[in-house]
Amino acid sequence: MPKRIPIETAKSVAQKHDLHQVLLIGWDGALTHVVTYGATPHDCALAAKAQDFWTGKIREFSFRDGDASPWRRDLFVDESEDVGVKLSHFADAIQTYVMMQQGRRVCVRELASVFNTDRRTVLDAIDAGYWLYTTGDGADDTKHFVGVDGE
Repeated sequence: MPKRIPIETAKSVAQKHDLHQVLLIGWDGALTHVVTYGATPHDCALAAKAQDFWTGKIREFSFRDGDASPWRRDLFVDESEDVGVKLSHFADAIQTYVMMQQGRRVCVRELASVFNTDRRTVLDAIDAGYWLYTTGDGADDTKHFVGVDGE
């Protein structure tokens, strides 16, 4: 395995698939190899941010056997960032998941399990979600249900 992935490889992927930004990540069994490419200087900067996020925030979850560590509240990036997983993204994911259950009640404990996180992170995302709300027993996460309000 080469010491690094050549930038030309990322550029080739971008051109072949008409992409503005590319982030290639490889694992050789011992080391992680990362290269970015951006079609413009702005795209280069955003691709570099993606690499910084990946190497700093989620790398610990990738290329691992077994269960991933739970997603923690501190792993979300600030809402002003261009790249990364934001709390608002998680709120949107919860909203989508709840709506896709087609009326089946979804509790906080289920969401924590489905999204591999803890109850506090789920509740923070619900608080951040404009259309999300909870009902039921806040002391028992199996009876603390999540709803979506909207038209």
